[in-house]
Amino acid sequence: MTVDADIWRAARLLIKQHGENAQIVSLERHAQMLMRQDFDGAEMWSQIGEAVKELQMPPLGRAH
Repeated sequence: MTVDADIWRAARLLIKQHGENAQIVSLERHAQMLMRQDFDGAEMWSQIGEAVKELQMPPLGRAH
């Protein structure tokens, strides 16, 4: 099982490498894992995708 810190590290690296396309890349890799019937890998990419989504969300609160 992948540790949360590894998921967040992978998400940050994916964003660094692919910028705003990081979410798309994570979805593609998730689909690849499913096609290979690698369900553990698919779950890992799902978690990375969720972390990417959170990291790319605009900050909450009032603008200054």
